[in-house]
Amino acid sequence: MREIARARRAHFLLAASLFLLGAGIVAGVMLLPSYLIVDRYQSSLEERIAILSAPAADSADKELIKHIQERVDQLRPLIAATSSPSEAIAAALALRPAGISIDHINYTIGKTGTLLLSGSSGAGDQVSLYQHALASSDDFAGVSVPVGALAGVGDGRFNITIVTK
Repeated sequence: MREIARARRAHFLLAASLFLLGAGIVAGVMLLPSYLIVDRYQSSLEERIAILSAPAADSADKELIKHIQERVDQLRPLIAATSSPSEAIAAALALRPAGISIDHINYTIGKTGTLLLSGSSGAGDQVSLYQHALASSDDFAGVSVPVGALAGVGDGRFNITIVTK
């Protein structure tokens, strides 16, 4: 009986081994075409993979994104301001006398906003009138003008710093 059990076990192991060997050969034959295709076209496949894995944005897109981010960074102080810069600018420009032209406006945020007006005037007394009009307004906490601008020095160019409430 032991010999029959050993013979059956050996016969079973041989049959299982042959079955698994046959399954391996069939799997190898099935994978052989794929291996040959990959081996033959490996360089073109690597190029295609590199193209697909490259970032989608080209240089023009990157420049556009950079430009938009710069514009958002420039506008961020206006968005986050507690006092409205447009109201302060409109109030300051409404008080401007004739003969004063403003060519640059800069608004800085903080606890109170700071408005810097740069421009030119035909005469020094117009800058003084503008300063008095701004200082007497209830919209602003403080107004400062360099003495040189009040004296008419510098071809009528001036800077006025206004602190908003």
